[in-house]
Amino acid sequence: MPYTTLDKIKRRLNITTAEQDGLLTDILNEVDAEINLILSRYFQVPVQDTNLTTILSGIEADWVAGRFRALMEPNVLVTPEGDMREHVFVTDAKRRLRALVESLQSTIKGV
Repeated sequence: MPYTTLDKIKRRLNITTAEQDGLLTDILNEVDAEINLILSRYFQVPVQDTNLTTILSGIEADWVAGRFRALMEPNVLVTPEGDMREHVFVTDAKRRLRALVESLQSTIKGV
């Protein structure tokens, strides 16, 4: 079960119709699986702690929004050299997930 909701993702994208719901749901399921795969290296998934799921909800929503934007506006992500870069929402979501994992690992080691 995903950590975020379709409504939260749509608010981030300023989408008010159901036109893209199928695509957004597909991306959400993919991102949720990626996040759980990353987390499963360190913790039991899916995460159940309410404080952590609140944080993961925002990370997941941004990651999905970034993937969606990359699909809808790929030309914006092309560098002057012609390479594709990652959408800033995805880059930031991955950074926040890494920081969360590192924080939790140091907390566990400190116990």
